[in-house]
Amino acid sequence: MFRLGRMTEYAVRVLGALSVDEQFSAKQLAEAVQLELPTVSKILKQLVRAELVSSTRGAHGGYRLMHAPEQVSIAQVITAMEGPLALTECVMGQGQCVQSAACGLKPNWTRLSRAVEQTLQAFTLAEMLDKGPQPAQNAR
Repeated sequence: MFRLGRMTEYAVRVLGALSVDEQFSAKQLAEAVQLELPTVSKILKQLVRAELVSSTRGAHGGYRLMHAPEQVSIAQVITAMEGPLALTECVMGQGQCVQSAACGLKPNWTRLSRAVEQTLQAFTLAEMLDKGPQPAQNAR
């Protein structure tokens, strides 16, 4: 099963809380997304390193989303939390797969990996946070 890590899912929740264009402390964010403070702090550190979130120190400091949610791709979030996007080791680069000389599937794995990456690049944080049309209430 192709599956993203739990921290990536949590990172989207943290970014969602930050998308209201306000500054929050790590503690406030932990409360807002209902996660433990050490978990949120670890996520924030990675998001700051990826330049998706800015941090300000001090008594009036906190964390803020660096870009509008419409400008943050889900690919950026995944890369910040998981590392480079690739479906298989052979797509990662030279020398990553010991079977590459005898395999011959690398071109197709590369095509497939690029298609997934393009989809994730096109899908934004704003779209992820959009709850979409709500189901109609049953009229009685």
